[in-house]
This record gives sequence, structure tokens and C-alpha cells, in this order.
Amino acid sequence: WINRQHGEVNFYLTQMLSNHDSFRAYLHRFNDENISDCPARCGTPEDAEHVVFHCARFGQAREELKVRLGGGIEPETIV
Repeated sequence: WINRQHGEVNFYLTQMLSNHDSFRAYLHRFNDENISDCPARCGTPEDAEHVVFHCARFGQAREELKVRLGGGIEPETIV
């Protein structure tokens, strides 16, 4: 990690990779949220992978990122 030649590991990336953030599925585990489902009614728990890669709320942002990067991102290639 120290000698990485690309990218940056920061607070937001760490939160996403560990799934420890303000996602409903995480908060629900600690009774801080009544339900774990995505507020966009996707029918799935709201966790980091769902929000970044699948949620309809962020579909346009994902498409814009895909254009800027010249291709899509996948969970296996995020770091």
C-alpha cells in the first residue's frame, strides 16, 4: 500500500471497501435504522456494493463515470 504507483486509499474508499458507512444495511445491524432495504425500492439491502454498482438512484452517475474512464467499473477492479 505504501509504494502504490496509482490511486489513493482514503477515508471514502476505506468505508466503501469495508461496508462501514451510513448504508442502511450496516446501520440496521446496530439498530440505528429500522429497515435495511434501499430507499430507492430496489428490493435489496442498501450496502456499498449495491449503491456503487447497482442502485438505480446512481445509474446516471455510473454512466458518466463509465464514459470518463473509457469503461465500466467492477467490484473486483475498484482498487
